[in-house]
Amino acid sequence: GNYIMMGGGVKGGQIVGTYPKGLKEGSPLNIGRGRMIPTNSWEAVFLPLAEWAGVDEADFGYVCPNKSNFKANHFFDRDKLFKSTPTRRHLRNEKQTNLLLQFPDH
Repeated sequence: GNYIMMGGGVKGGQIVGTYPKGLKEGSPLNIGRGRMIPTNSWEAVFLPLAEWAGVDEADFGYVCPNKSNFKANHFFDRDKLFKSTPTRRHLRNEKQTNLLLQFPDH
């Protein structure tokens, strides 16, 4: 689908991915009733978000199980989307940090 990201750490004012050449009915990415086929997967956006949030690279396959279906250049660069990497002081408390970054064994 189409995604909008907001927040203090987001580098705003940009469209990432491929903007459709046409939005009218019958254009290649328009499937009718206001629905557009995305040019990038959900993982293309979520993987750099997970990286920014501190998920270990070893857990990327768990966070984005379809990651292996795409070439490395399919994913957006974290530094293109975010101003900086959050630190623990940006999070409310250590319990929340552990909740956000802990994954079951796989």
